[in-house]
Amino acid sequence: MLSTECRGGRFSTARASKFLEVLNDCNLLDMGAKGLRFTWYRNQCGVVLAKRLDRAVCNVAWQAMFPEAYVENLCRVYSDHCPLLLWRGGSGDKAQDRPFRFQAAWATHKGFEQIVREAWGRSTPTLANGLQAVRVDAIKFNKEVFGNIITRKKVLQRRLRGVQVQLEMGESESLSRLEKSIQAELDETCLQEEYLWFQKSREKWVRFGDRNTSFFHAQTLARRRRNKIQGLFLPDGAWHTDPVVMKFFFFQ
Repeated sequence: MLSTECRGGRFSTARASKFLEVLNDCNLLDMGAKGLRFTWYRNQCGVVLAKRLDRAVCNVAWQAMFPEAYVENLCRVYSDHCPLLLWRGGSGDKAQDRPFRFQAAWATHKGFEQIVREAWGRSTPTLANGLQAVRVDAIKFNKEVFGNIITRKKVLQRRLRGVQVQLEMGESESLSRLEKSIQAELDETCLQEEYLWFQKSREKWVRFGDRNTSFFHAQTLARRRRNKIQGLFLPDGAWHTDPVVMKFFFFQ
């Protein structure tokens, strides 16, 4: 709890620090909230007390499963506490509507430089045409060759686990060579994953290491959720969350 989440009464720094310590020990993240600032409100004899007592927390795995989920503090009706509504999120935007972004991890692949050279060489000599050619070939390369880093990492981990289970039953030179080969590929994939989250998180002070990957992931998802416009108050005072309606009024 922060001091800004309390109005009236005394703010206990010690209790707030202890609460944050418990969250960290349990590897939980505060999901934040939209809507009303305080979730508990009381007015006794003109003395107003308000605090954000109620909150939703999650771990990194859950956040990765529902990256656009968010919490809304609803209005108080019968209780002095606000009900909390958890939205799964997701506007259903089509993939083709997303802008193209160069992935730094592509540069670690030994064949990517040649793809860029060939795409640039066959286009007409203008910057716009060159970039468009690279864009088309990069998307194809990512789909047909590079693939999804997270999925590839999980597949390699399963393969490595299977090989090591077999090695526990008895030594085998061929299995040992396969183990080293998979380990090398997994190590390269983990590095690519670090590049991926480093690029997305925009944290300049990051330190590389497999132990930081969950932090990068959490930072990226939290920033994406903060930047996403969930709804707009229109001129008539109504609150709208329909993406089509929001887009129409936004560009008016």
